[in-house]
Amino acid sequence: MTLSRRAKARLGLAIVFGVAIALLSFHARHLLGPNENVWTFLYGILIPMGYSAGVLIGGLWLWRRDVAGEYVLRVGIWCGIGVLALGLIAATTILHGLAEGGAIHDPLTNVANLVSAGAIIGFVVGIYDTRQQIAKTEVRRLNSQLTVLNRVLRHDIRNSANVILGYADLFTEDAVATEDVARTIKRRAADVVALGEKARDIEGLFNASEFDREAFDVADLVTTCADRIRRDHPESSIELDLSAAEDRRTVHAHPLLESAIESVLENAIEHNDKDAPRVRIEVESTSASAPVEIRIADNGPGISGDEIATIERGYETHLDHASGLGLWLAQWIVSKSDGEVRFEANDPEGTVVRIRLEQPDRA
Repeated sequence: MTLSRRAKARLGLAIVFGVAIALLSFHARHLLGPNENVWTFLYGILIPMGYSAGVLIGGLWLWRRDVAGEYVLRVGIWCGIGVLALGLIAATTILHGLAEGGAIHDPLTNVANLVSAGAIIGFVVGIYDTRQQIAKTEVRRLNSQLTVLNRVLRHDIRNSANVILGYADLFTEDAVATEDVARTIKRRAADVVALGEKARDIEGLFNASEFDREAFDVADLVTTCADRIRRDHPESSIELDLSAAEDRRTVHAHPLLESAIESVLENAIEHNDKDAPRVRIEVESTSASAPVEIRIADNGPGISGDEIATIERGYETHLDHASGLGLWLAQWIVSKSDGEVRFEANDPEGTVVRIRLEQPDRA
């Protein structure tokens, strides 16, 4: 069974908090026991209790930072490994001493003390390992994104520039309708400007922290996006249906989430072969803890299977690439938000893009 990101986060935190609370409880009970001298109190109670408290504080830090679930689980596993490793070493040492006929004073406390050290060591190693994994994942992601950005900028800007130059030359020919030429140049220049705006958003995506999040009211967000697309594309029909969501939903996502939704809407309009492109936006959510799904359906020719496969794969090749930056930008932003973008055929024509985002854990 595959665990969701939220389930992985909960499991990882359960391991970290479980270890910390169990050890703190043991040391607190020991603290309330018979009086000991200052050295046994320091080394046998106070320092191990500090280790356990460190694990608890670290778990709270993980929870507050809203770290991705797989990384929280990774830290929890490392914490558990540290507990088991030093626990086994302590138990083996005590058993060896007993076998040699030695007297071990309070063996359970000795084991707990080493286990506390193992817990904090495992936690620190887990944080370091997680940061290494995040860095490697980020490098791979940036590599694929820069490849896409390089290809799109070279291809689309070159094409638009060639069209602008070609049509500008036509101004010298009296037989050509000046109004049509000017309209084409204006449209192509607008395409270059829009491409520059997407590149700016991608720059913001590259520079954003892994933990950058903002709260978005989904109803307000999709309404704002729909209104802007209606204004920019008056020939299109944008329908908005929020009835599938029982009440207002909030998601914590990357600050550029609005750009992601607009990119999907623009792609649905600009690649539509109908005189009157039609797009329907629905928001679906069954409860305050269930994921929110934004469903964007169009009546266009549909996104090709090869393009969908390329985007889902996460990188382009010389033979397989997407038609522009819009869908890539949406995919990257939603992925940065710990969400998911899915594509499916619309009935009877067009494509449905589903953007799935988790709501904040209110537990």
